[in-house]
Amino acid sequence: MRRRGAVRDPLVVASLPMVVVVAALLGAAPALAGFFRVRAQPVMQASVKDAEAGLGNAGFSGVGGGEARRLPAPTSVRVTNVRLGAAAAGIRRVSFDVAWDESWRGPQRPAWVEAADNWDAAWVFVKYRVDGGAWEHATLAAGGHSVPRGAAIGVPGDRIGAFLHRSSSGYGPFAADGLGLAWDVGADRVPTGVSVEVQPFAIEMVYVPQGPFALGSGGSGGGEFRAGGTVNAPFVVSGPGSIALGDGSGELTWTAGGGGAARGDTGSPSGSTGASFPTGFGAYYVMKHEVTQGEYVNFLNTLTQAQAEARTHAEEQHRYAITGRSVGSYATSLPFVAMNFISWADGAAFADWAGLRPMTELEYEKAARGPSAPMPDAYAWGSTSIAQATGLSNEGAVSETPTPANANAAFGSASGVQGPVRVGSFASPGRSRWEVGAGYYGATELSGNVWEHVVTVGYAEGRAFTGAHGDGALGAGGDADVPSWPDATAVGAGFRGGAWNSDDGQLRVADRTHAANPNARRGNRHGWRGARSAP
Repeated sequence: MRRRGAVRDPLVVASLPMVVVVAALLGAAPALAGFFRVRAQPVMQASVKDAEAGLGNAGFSGVGGGEARRLPAPTSVRVTNVRLGAAAAGIRRVSFDVAWDESWRGPQRPAWVEAADNWDAAWVFVKYRVDGGAWEHATLAAGGHSVPRGAAIGVPGDRIGAFLHRSSSGYGPFAADGLGLAWDVGADRVPTGVSVEVQPFAIEMVYVPQGPFALGSGGSGGGEFRAGGTVNAPFVVSGPGSIALGDGSGELTWTAGGGGAARGDTGSPSGSTGASFPTGFGAYYVMKHEVTQGEYVNFLNTLTQAQAEARTHAEEQHRYAITGRSVGSYATSLPFVAMNFISWADGAAFADWAGLRPMTELEYEKAARGPSAPMPDAYAWGSTSIAQATGLSNEGAVSETPTPANANAAFGSASGVQGPVRVGSFASPGRSRWEVGAGYYGATELSGNVWEHVVTVGYAEGRAFTGAHGDGALGAGGDADVPSWPDATAVGAGFRGGAWNSDDGQLRVADRTHAANPNARRGNRHGWRGARSAP
């Protein structure tokens, strides 16, 4: 629950979360309001010291040069040099540097990105706490942000965070030094005369533009979508609005039942999606990679103790390496590896806390296939050929790479790959979409690694989903509490895309064998990838 009545939230993940401790009176004289300390959580050793000038240090955590401890390393996005400005008219500027390596905006783009009209982005947001209390989400101002040259931001109407991306076409390393987000401390009702800590985060996303696309492939996948009145013709999502379900002309249907294929409502599909159900036609952002263990650790370490205990898996197996029993102590030796053992309730809580939302199974197919004509039984990279990862080079390192060299997916429970692999590990400059195993817009591991939790149209509870976003605040017991989301029973949810121990058929984009399987448990193959409708 929200403590002060503001919209709070966004996302957890980022890279090197930076914490600024403001030992100053809000609204006090500038000389006092400008004095603060910086605690950083970096990848390489560096000293930490008090800084009146406001320059953060991307090294280790610790206040005022105190004891440092190593914290989870980031994915490829990095947040450093955090500064907090003095309060003025109810606004405080939170400034920091954001950078990541494989950034693009079409038409210039990596060889593995087929779309010429999209870009990648970082979803950036700020958490704060007062006098060492519970972490809350900072509400951004509607405007007045400071954006570096070459960058652009989009702030959604709920002001929970911002999408940071290139302002013009380009490809390669990208840095937005001195990004300044205007924090609406008035909206968050932050009192004067208190000590405040702020912690920015960032997570990589890819933009999926508005437009028509097809569902189903006309192939042999379990429970594939098809157009009503046809044997197996793909269904075209041609415009916004609800989609009627049934076997009539212009309706969406599928083959239900059949040995567990496309489990869901009994009988023939009927009814329709709600008017606000995210069908994939409208523009949205989806996480470039699956949630990593490092990102999940950041999430756990900013919850209350009761919430964190509800969201923690206890056993270290199948490359799950998170340890710790109390908030602030959670850590992992595999921060870049995709997070597994995520139940629907765990993933929904992560998305709510981060200001994201679940992805629908329709959005999953669009992220993978794009507007291309479906190829029967194709994988996320638009081909029916696949190369299994059977081992790992530099296992556990930031440079972890699947072997052999031509591998493009983790599946089949290979003896040398007994768990998920590092996110984005099949990608490197110059590799093709097939070689990277990427979706049309640049999202990786949509086929294999860990199952993607999705909202399904196979149950009425899924069809009622409105696409509402998380507000950053969980219930006291650690559950998501966003209206219209499938609840902790997972009825209305399912899985797409297969995992490291799935057979290759379940990695096919159109396969719906478990699309409406309400499995609420934590499985060694269950992961998460969040989405958010474009501003």
